[in-house]
This record gives sequence, C-alpha cells and structure tokens, in this order.
Amino acid sequence: MRIRTTTLLVILLCVLASSHISHSFRKVQVGYASPYLSVDVNTAYKMMTNGSFLNLVILDVRSQGEYDEGHIYHAVLIPHTELETRIDELATHTHHPIIVYCRTGVRSAIASEILDTYGFATVFNMLGGIQTWTAEGYPVRLSTVHNLETSLDYDDIQTAIDAAETMTGHTIVIDAGTYYEHIEVHKSLTLVGEDRATTIIDGDGGGMVVKVTVDKVRLEGLTVQSGSWGIFITESDFTVITGNIIRDNQYGIYLLAVCQCDPSSNNTIINNIIQDNEVGIYLDVSDYNTIYHNNFIDNTIHADIGVGEVNTWDNGYPSGGNYWSSSNTVDLVKGQDRNESGEDGLGDNPFNIKGAGNQDHYPLMGNHSRFETALSLSIHIIANSTIDVFRYFESNSTIRLWVSNTTASQAFGFLRAQIPHALMNLDKVWVVIDDSQTDVLHPNLELHDNTTHRWIYFAYTHSSRQVTIGEDESPPMITDVSQHPANTSVYSDSSVEVQTVITDHLSGVKHAILTYTINGTTKFPVNMTRQDGSIYKAAIPEFPAGTDVTFILTAEDYADNIITTEKEYHYQVIREAQPPDMLTPIAALVTLIVISGGVIWAYFRKTRELNQPSKR
Repeated sequence: MRIRTTTLLVILLCVLASSHISHSFRKVQVGYASPYLSVDVNTAYKMMTNGSFLNLVILDVRSQGEYDEGHIYHAVLIPHTELETRIDELATHTHHPIIVYCRTGVRSAIASEILDTYGFATVFNMLGGIQTWTAEGYPVRLSTVHNLETSLDYDDIQTAIDAAETMTGHTIVIDAGTYYEHIEVHKSLTLVGEDRATTIIDGDGGGMVVKVTVDKVRLEGLTVQSGSWGIFITESDFTVITGNIIRDNQYGIYLLAVCQCDPSSNNTIINNIIQDNEVGIYLDVSDYNTIYHNNFIDNTIHADIGVGEVNTWDNGYPSGGNYWSSSNTVDLVKGQDRNESGEDGLGDNPFNIKGAGNQDHYPLMGNHSRFETALSLSIHIIANSTIDVFRYFESNSTIRLWVSNTTASQAFGFLRAQIPHALMNLDKVWVVIDDSQTDVLHPNLELHDNTTHRWIYFAYTHSSRQVTIGEDESPPMITDVSQHPANTSVYSDSSVEVQTVITDHLSGVKHAILTYTINGTTKFPVNMTRQDGSIYKAAIPEFPAGTDVTFILTAEDYADNIITTEKEYHYQVIREAQPPDMLTPIAALVTLIVISGGVIWAYFRKTRELNQPSKR
C-alpha cells in the first residue's frame, strides 16, 4: 500500500507541475543568480554596427509613447510589463543575441532576468538606457512606416510588409524620407507615401526597387528611383500604380509574365510622372492594361511592348491619354472625331506605341496634374505651363493657380481643367487672369460636360500669371450715365452720345447694349463700344422735333449675369431755333439816323440864329 500511495503521489505531483506550464517556453529556473550580461552603451553600439553579432535582436521594453518619441533603429517594442504574456513573439530568437534597453536601465534589468528565466541564451542589458545612449551622441529615430489597420510602426518598408501582423488588404503608410531598400510586395497591400516628391525608395543604382508578385497591390505617392527596374510587376493582375514619380531607372515600369497562359493583365497605371528612364514602360506578355494621364518625359524610349496584345493608352474623349514629351502633334481641331475647329488641349493625331493596335488616340498637349480639394474631390488639369501653386477656396468656390512659363522662350500657355459640378456652379464659371490685367485667350468654358464634370479651356500670353476660376453670381455695375447734349438741349439736328462706366471685377463685361424707344413704341438696340478703361459709349441718331426718346442700358458678363438700369432716361427733341429778324436792327438804325439828323439840324439852326445880328 505504501508503494502504491507513493506512486500515486508522484503521479499527482507530475500532473500538478505540468499544469503550471502555460507558455511555449518553460521557465528553466526561478530565483537564481541571473547569468545575463550588462554592457555599456558604447559596447552596445559596436555590437549593433560591427556586423559580428548575427541575427542580433534589439528589444525596447519601454512604453509605446516613449518608443514613439524616439528609439534605436530596428528595435522591437515589447513593454516589460507585457513581456511574459508576449514571450511567444520572440520564439525564434532563443539562441540569438538580444540587447535589452529602457530609459535608464532599471526596466531593462527586469526584462533581461525574465528572458533568462525563459531560456534565452545570450541576453545583454544596456546600462544607462537610451538616456545615456543619446547623451553619448548615438542616434535615435522615429518609426516612419505605419500599418493603419494594426497601428504598428516599423523602421523600414520591407519589415512592415513581412510582419506577421500585416495581412492582405492592409494599408502601409510611409513617411517622407529616403529609403534605400529593394522591397518585394508579396501580399495584396496598399503602399502610400506621404508625398510623392519626398517619399523616396532608392535602389542605389541597381536591382528591382519595388517588385510586385501578387494581385491587387496599390502603389501611390512614392518616388521610385535608381534601379535596373523601378517597379517590376510579374504575373500580377488588378494592381494600381497611381500618383508616383518613377525616374532614373533602366526600366521605369516593367510588366512581365512567365508564360502567355498567365499574363499580367487588367492593371491600371495612371497619374504618374515617368521621367529620365532608358525605357519608360515595358510590357511583355501583358495584356488589357489601362495606361493614361501619365507624363512621359525625356525617356530614351517612352514605351515598348515585347510579347503582348492590345492595351489601352487613353481614357477616351474628353479625358484624354498621356503626355509624351517627344510628340510633335499639334492642336488645331477639337471634338471626339477631331472635326471641329478650335483648341481643346488634346493632340490632333494619335501617338503610336510599338505593338499592334497600341495607340494613344488623344495624346495630351501638356502635363497632366491632379489636385485634391478639401471636399475630397479632385481637379484634373492639363497645362503646358508650370503650375507653381494650386489652391481651392471652399468659402467662395474658387480655384486659384499661379503658373509660369516652362522655358524662357515660351510665349503662350494654355490650361484645360476638368472640374466636378459639386465644387462650384459651373453654369456661372468665370476665368480671370492677373485680376483682369491679362486677356483670356480662346476661352471655351463649355468644352464638354457629362453632368458630373465640366471641361473648360483657355489660353494666355506667357509669363508668371495668377489664374482665378470660380463662380460669378453677380452682374456688372452700371454707373455714371450721361448724355450729350443734355436732355433739355436736344434739337432735331442733334444726335445724342450716351456714355457710362460699366465694371465687372469677376468674369468681366462680355457686352453692353443701349436700347432706345421712339414715342413709346418702337425699340432699337445699339451695341456700346468700350473706350479707355471701363467707359462705354453709344449714339442715338437725330429725330424730328417733338419726338419722345427714352433709353435704358443693359450689361452682361461672361458668366451670363445681366443687369439693366432701373431708371429710364428721357428727352424730347425740341424745334430748331429761328434765325434772328434782320428788319428790326435796320429799322432801329433808320430811326437812330432820323433822330440823330433832327438833333443835328436843330443844333445848327439854333447856332445860326444866335449868330445873326439883331434888327433894331
């Protein structure tokens, strides 16, 4: 019985002991003198940088907030209070060297002892923590790559892609900076740069800078540069490459499939700048891809096709295709069939691309740009000018751009805009250049409309210009109306000149009309002509005496706003003045002569009487 009892007790103790094992790592001992090593920050830095410690793990055991404020490059964050519950995350590193640090060295000592307890072979506690690390002048960095779905941060792009927590459909946001990486996107992810001009993935002169090997990847807002292949897509369908700069590569974008049975198809490449590559885009065993609104600039070969069928190189009319810097097409006609005279910002002839049936039917005459507004609606602009600044003002539904000539010899510029109706009342659209100091040339503010968007076109003489596009709900102003002669002095032989000042500081005055009415019945319109500045004049012809004339003025601006003077101006033609009666002055003269003669005669008579001697 004693033997059986003893055996049962042993079995019971084994069961109880096994029930305490709750992790994939068993604590090898408890309450022993820790064998982990302590190193100063100088030694830790050398371990991290001299390449002698393969598979080195840097473990930050501070809080998330402390980590976000700055950490050692490539450090893994597991707060020391969570280390035991998350110990499985380090399962593959039991035999790898681990440097543990915190702020001052206290928490890292606790964490190092925990790692020892769970059987990690080579643990180093960094004395003094990151506080001493920074005091010695060693660098810290902020995490610049972020998984939006998991809220986890990473120090490089490939680590974020490879992370076990990163799943299909997640979005990886990349802060501005230069990343010297060659990344492979092997999950269906969205990679978005903070700004395409400043979020740079640099291949350092060779290799595949970005390689995509799965379907449904989205690359946006990146500069991809300095590689043998900028973006290399193989056997990938429904991938979107948009809003990137791809430059200084042997091949800017390369689409490839291993065999024709599985081509790279149905991919969309739009709104990219593809510049200074040996080959801008190369398609091999790649069919039914859509490629438009890209700017192909100064590539040795803009586009080339190996083995492949037809791809789509434009978005139809009026949206258009791509800008090709080597194209020599002209813009003299417009319309879907190119059979209407006038400019529309699209080339008159297709741009031919190597490969049967591959044409850009509506090549762009200027660079394509897309601008986002506060209302999350985009405005697409094609221009042969440099757009230095773009602003949309929601308060008054106004677009303002500052443009400049791309070369010193450029004499004229044009701008073609696709504007959503939701942004402004496009029935009242107007364009002003330099606050009306520069004329708008060839304006076509109703180039095309599909009820959701309107396309407008206009041109200008070149220099640096301020362009304003907006709503004009206000009619012109008519002031200082005058006539000559005045309304009380119009005779039957007098025409009347009417003068006024008409101003419109938004879309500008399209035309002004003087309408006069004769005796309250017949109306006659007369176009007023613009004089200096805002002065407009028109003339009302002569009418017989007694004719009643009334007139009003009407002005219309380029947004079709109309104003008519409330007051009716009136005058009546008076009879011409009679010439003066010539008999009256003659009679007066005769009378004067008679009277004067009588006075003289009386004078001489009196004198003679006085001079005669008296008779006695």
